Amino acid sequence: MAYEAKSAVYALNSFTWKLLEKNLGWTTYQGVTPIIPTSQQPELMQSGKPFIVYGSAFQPPGHLYALNTESIAYTVYGTSVTEVNKIAQLLWDVFKQQDDAAAMVNNWLSKEVATRGSHRGVYFGTVRATMIDKAEPADEEGGFVSALIMLETRYTADTPDIITAF
Repeated sequence: MAYEAKSAVYALNSFTWKLLEKNLGWTTYQGVTPIIPTSQQPELMQSGKPFIVYGSAFQPPGHLYALNTESIAYTVYGTSVTEVNKIAQLLWDVFKQQDDAAAMVNNWLSKEVATRGSHRGVYFGTVRATMIDKAEPADEEGGFVSALIMLETRYTADTPDIITAF
């Protein structure tokens, strides 16, 4: 069996996509879910539709090494301040709920198993919005505006099969 890392950002992106799809009517663009790493940003700027660029970083483990902490940044891009602020506010309103937000994400991940075929192996204890920087007038290429939402997640993950006896 091959080693597989468990990361909160991919599990959270799945929930965030469903949240945007159900609340704001988001759809895929040419088969691409518009929650992307930085490398795909130029491609989605051509669409003229809102999208999110994500990034994440692990924080060092504490005394309880099984409890992972990962910081996640969502930068929302769109063509109007109103549109971007609406998206950012939705994310803020959901993720400021901390333990309740984690329960919502865990509930979605349990339901996702039916279409995905397996669980992501990540179980959230808290998802906490730590900062929001709402949109300002366009300063991006192509007239896009952006807002930033910072999250902190704490979660456990299924123990990966790591071969250490050689």
